[in-house]
Amino acid sequence: MSPRRHIIQPKAPVFLGCEGASEVAYGQLLNDFLRDLGLPFHLEVVSLNPGAGDPENLLRRARQKIAEWQNRRSVFRHRFVLIDIDRAVGRVTQIEAAAQDARIEIVWQRPNHEGLLLRHFLETERTRPHDSGDAKNLLVRHWPDYKKGMPRQQLARRIDLTSVRRAASHEADLLSLLRRIRLAE
Repeated sequence: MSPRRHIIQPKAPVFLGCEGASEVAYGQLLNDFLRDLGLPFHLEVVSLNPGAGDPENLLRRARQKIAEWQNRRSVFRHRFVLIDIDRAVGRVTQIEAAAQDARIEIVWQRPNHEGLLLRHFLETERTRPHDSGDAKNLLVRHWPDYKKGMPRQQLARRIDLTSVRRAASHEADLLSLLRRIRLAE
């Protein structure tokens, strides 16, 4: 009798474009949850920098990276880009239209990544900082050892799947991402 072969099912790739190291670590943390739960998705977490801090540039770079990937590999099941809404003042509608044309969903971070992180914690889940400076100050007050660009291992000490779902209950864009990759219902 021949030994049974264990067939590993390929995971559907999902594009997650990120502005910088903080967002990349967050995307990697989401990948850890996908792996731990055995879900059939893999986030291809892609840094869109250097040169893509502006939301329109982020989308342009995301389109380039998606095209490069799809020329070498398979097609992405879903495409997302994390964008700080404070950098899109007065252009949200225009940026959303460009994203829709590219079949990319935007996960708006209000007002920025630190503001999004605040919504992961019970004490600050409903906090809506006025601007990026306010968001960072509030986050550091709640999380004194927080630093931009923390690796995912450090994020994982404070952020678990329950807290990601908590944040998504206050952020429709994040909830959409989590639903598409089955981390939320």
